Amino acid sequence: MDQKTETVDIAGFYDRLSGDYDRMTGFEQRFVRERPFITLLVDRHRITRAVDAGTGTGFHAILLARLGVHVTAIDLSSAMVAALKTHAARENLQITGLVGAFEDLPTLVRQPQDAVFSMGNTLAHAPSFDHLRATMHSFRQILRPGGVVFVQMLNYKRILASKERVLADKVEDGIRFIRWYDYEGDHIRFNITRERVDGAVPAETQTLDLMPFTDDDLRLAARQAGFADITTLGSIALEAFDEERSRDCVMLARVPDL
Repeated sequence: MDQKTETVDIAGFYDRLSGDYDRMTGFEQRFVRERPFITLLVDRHRITRAVDAGTGTGFHAILLARLGVHVTAIDLSSAMVAALKTHAARENLQITGLVGAFEDLPTLVRQPQDAVFSMGNTLAHAPSFDHLRATMHSFRQILRPGGVVFVQMLNYKRILASKERVLADKVEDGIRFIRWYDYEGDHIRFNITRERVDGAVPAETQTLDLMPFTDDDLRLAARQAGFADITTLGSIALEAFDEERSRDCVMLARVPDL
């Protein structure tokens, strides 16, 4: 079958993906699965104001807002932020949606936040460790003393050891979505192939470079940015982290109290 492949920047990659993103990720089905764990974090850390950094179409922003949290959501993709605003309006939820980079957060978010959530492997899009550390520093700047950052990434120690190629292969509404990796030097090439099951049109593949930051990288960046009480977990369910088996690498860290 003929196939078209295109490499674009981060914003362009997700702008093009925005129309398919909800069905590719199972938007509605995830609420039942993830709500108990996000509720636990909100209650345990007394979160009333939070930033969703790398919001995509707004799944975690919507979930937090449903729990009564005042949410500011930011993403590089204007199409993703537009989709978030559509979801929020449909549910009559007040969410501030911003198009911008994480380094802009200290100038965009003036009120101290209780938490920053960066989910869905967002931080793997940072092009270097220096950018990762700068991102963590931006997060720290907008958090109150005692505020927390909660990061969810894939466990790249396991992925790099196994050289896993296919992350997900899903059919939804007659469209097959395949998320897969190529390994190139110190980075990973992230590919998403979309094809009609009936073969009516050629398959299309978008590609984007990611940095496979590990749990060690996350902890170091958080520590250098001034976070304390840094904990690595294996999932948003707060399971123990196993570098050989855990699918996810989740980090929870806190800004020291004054």
